[in-house]
Amino acid sequence: MNKCISSKECVSVECRKQYESEVKDFIKNEFAQKSKTASQDVVARIIDENGTDLLNIANEIEKVSLFVGENKKNITQEDLEKISGYTKEANIYSLSSDIEAKDLKKAMFVLEKLLNEGEETVMILSAISSAVRKMLNAKSMIEEQNMSASEVASSLRIHSFFARAFFTNLQKHKTKTLKESLKTILNADMAIKTGSGDAISALEKAVLFICKTNA
Repeated sequence: MNKCISSKECVSVECRKQYESEVKDFIKNEFAQKSKTASQDVVARIIDENGTDLLNIANEIEKVSLFVGENKKNITQEDLEKISGYTKEANIYSLSSDIEAKDLKKAMFVLEKLLNEGEETVMILSAISSAVRKMLNAKSMIEEQNMSASEVASSLRIHSFFARAFFTNLQKHKTKTLKESLKTILNADMAIKTGSGDAISALEKAVLFICKTNA
């Protein structure tokens, strides 16, 4: 017999089911924005591995979409398996989030985790660079073009679930420091591509420069 023990339990179960349904819609919409589709099995697996944490889910969708490339439109279980070596606590996209939040401790932890797991230094640097450029673009739109937060979010395709956190974190960064960060990123890029320096140290210096508290 499958009955709820109390009315409160019934409400709890219904709310959980309803929220999971909303998360499924969120996943489908995120894939649709990237011109991709995913089967119910893929959606279920993403929820199984990430729970209902929308930020982690969005990161996972971004990661698999970049992995398969623009030409492939349908995401499969096999695609997820190929990128499943990263935990939701430490992946290349959470590094971007930690940099935006100017959380040096977390950013350095994730960086070390990625390096220990064998992530390519060029991919890590790309994530760092993307985070900085996104913040610079947002700063420019707000300070030079007088765009509203909602207009900036729409232009940069920042989901409404994450917009508030992004703009709160954006205030922690100065435009001048972000521009100077690009020089540090360029130095890291040269070290990685030419082998003329310690690539790992170059990445650490880049993260430290961006996240330093006195910026």
